[in-house]
Amino acid sequence: MPTAEYENKAGKRLERFFQKRAPDSVTVAGEKYRKCSVPSRIFVPSGAPNPNEMRESVRRGYKKLEEKGKWRQGGKHYTKNQVKKIWGF
Repeated sequence: MPTAEYENKAGKRLERFFQKRAPDSVTVAGEKYRKCSVPSRIFVPSGAPNPNEMRESVRRGYKKLEEKGKWRQGGKHYTKNQVKKIWGF
């Protein structure tokens, strides 16, 4: 759904959502707003993980352990209790 940002002569801005192409101007409460050529903010969708999620936090922890050489190699894995101890649960 396209989003367009509009500005009136006083500098007041507003956003509108449209099903199709956004018009060049809109009238709201008797005031005419013109479409901004450059929006005040830009959203770029990406596949980057959220760094605040628990899963990403756990992955970073395991990576640090691996870099320090504390991660067991050769197909052996930590038990649930060992993981809880590492994370302080």
